[in-house]
Amino acid sequence: MSWLVLSILSAGLAGLWQIQQQYDLRNAEFYRIQRALSNILTQNETFLPLLSGNESLAALQHKFPQLLAMEKTQGRALDSQRVEPAQAGRYWLYNPYQQTRFLIELEPLMRNKTDFLSLRLLWQQQPMIIEGSAKPKAFWHWQQALAHPLQPFVLEADANPAWRQLSWLPLISATMLWGIIVAATLALFSQRQQQKRAEQRALYYQHSRLNALGEITAGMVHEINQPLTAIQTYVQSAQRLVARGEYAMLPQALEASLRQTQRISELLKRFRDNVSQKEILLEAVDLSVMLARVAALLEREMRAADITLNSQFAQDASSVLADALWLEQIFHNLMSNAIQAQQNSARGTIRIESRRLQNKIEIVLHDGGPGFSHEALQHAFMPFFTTRQEGIGLGMTLTETLILRMNGDITLSNDPAGGARVTLRLPAARK
Repeated sequence: MSWLVLSILSAGLAGLWQIQQQYDLRNAEFYRIQRALSNILTQNETFLPLLSGNESLAALQHKFPQLLAMEKTQGRALDSQRVEPAQAGRYWLYNPYQQTRFLIELEPLMRNKTDFLSLRLLWQQQPMIIEGSAKPKAFWHWQQALAHPLQPFVLEADANPAWRQLSWLPLISATMLWGIIVAATLALFSQRQQQKRAEQRALYYQHSRLNALGEITAGMVHEINQPLTAIQTYVQSAQRLVARGEYAMLPQALEASLRQTQRISELLKRFRDNVSQKEILLEAVDLSVMLARVAALLEREMRAADITLNSQFAQDASSVLADALWLEQIFHNLMSNAIQAQQNSARGTIRIESRRLQNKIEIVLHDGGPGFSHEALQHAFMPFFTTRQEGIGLGMTLTETLILRMNGDITLSNDPAGGARVTLRLPAARK
């Protein structure tokens, strides 16, 4: 509907513009004729009255081609009418002072003006010269008085737009242009809507995963606690049986402990199945764009901890082949850990760099914290290992899982200059 309305408006404006061009041409032609007539009438009133009537007509016609004849007159009153219409669009112009009259012809100036339906020269509201139709039904009308005291004529003209001469090219071009603009706008709007819905779905998916992960973790802790308690009881019973030398009941206690460990194994397998994903599609991810989004999410935390973020991505190491959402989640976890590690520092820093290693991109994250402890370097990727009282110990585990699923790897170390160092290696995006 928008395309139709805009096309109709554009076509109308293009048509009006062409019609206006036609009007301007006819208007210029009308006033050109009016100026030509005014020049002739000015000559008639300025030079012809000076003639005595004894001059050579042929010589005068060379200078005044509108002059057809010249005669002597007698007894013409000074205040009498100076113009007297003659046949075939001609008129006599009297000069009572010199007792002469001149036969004037103006029709050649108005002849064959095909742009006009009608072209008329009026004298005392009566047509003296008519070119074209006498009473046309026209769209345009012009009227101009020729202000000459002795020859008070009025020039009129009528014309219609030349509809068949209108060019269809601007109309078609405007229609096609608006079609392209509307189609591009709709495509852009649809793309934005799809992107927005995709972001909403990703956010909802992320929240759902986190909620589900929290529920699974809480349930798993509750369920594992029971077999662990049972294992502890069976082990203590076995110790007592061994101390008393009663070995007959010992196999039962060990068998019961084995069943409980198998139960724990099944619980962990169910947990792994719940958090596992199906096949994913990797794509080129711009590290600068990704980091900007993560930095925006963590802006408040970095500002509160007075932490400065610096990034330096090599020109040939600025794009990796990964899942954008997962890569953001990984950097969110790593930067959150770096921020929390520097809570007690006066001023903290996070520095991220990248370089090319053949078909891999190496990304290194440094922080200004105390670095990893020896225990953390050994067990950081183990589920539920955490050095924070409020942590659940799944952040680094999830990070390693996602990195591995994107055909990458992750290593932890301490920077010789101080602080923690996390190194990620991911496939480089092909051009």
